[in-house]
Amino acid sequence: MNRKLTVSLIIALLALALAVLALASVIILNEINFSNFNTIKTLQQTPQQTPQQTPGSQKPITGTPSQLIKPIVTPTPIPVSTSSGTILDSSDIGVYSDSGCTINMNSINWGSVAVGGSVTQIVYVKDTGTSMMTLSLGVSNWSPSTASTYITVSWNQTGTQLSAGQSVPAAITLTVSSSITGVTTFSNTIAISGTK
Repeated sequence: MNRKLTVSLIIALLALALAVLALASVIILNEINFSNFNTIKTLQQTPQQTPQQTPGSQKPITGTPSQLIKPIVTPTPIPVSTSSGTILDSSDIGVYSDSGCTINMNSINWGSVAVGGSVTQIVYVKDTGTSMMTLSLGVSNWSPSTASTYITVSWNQTGTQLSAGQSVPAAITLTVSSSITGVTTFSNTIAISGTK
């Protein structure tokens, strides 16, 4: 009899503990919901701050996206339109436009070169004599004379030695300075020579 009473008492205590836990959970949930409600209510009641504008100080932005966003335009350099440069060869040296060295080349047409740019032409130089020759290149007769301040002519065969009958391709490069002013056309004389 005492044992049954003890078991009943334990069951009653467990039921009471569960009831207390359930009540505590309800109270906690109500507190959380009430806190959230107060936060939302506070946010709803807080007036939005709008910046004060002085009448006429700012104008509204109007227009389509394409009108509002302006593309960045990089100016195209003004090209230097060049006339043909005259090519002079020396005794026992020939300058040709073809690798077979059959078409004599007396001038170079550089075309238009952008400011700050360069252009390269390939010519063929041949030793037409009977002895070894050392190649060199010189530029003169600039017109206008100020063109030589901003424009240079160079090649890749200075000091090259050719034996009799031998030919070599040469790259002649014209370079225009990015600071060029007052020159849109020019001419010059390019002398390709050989020394024994």
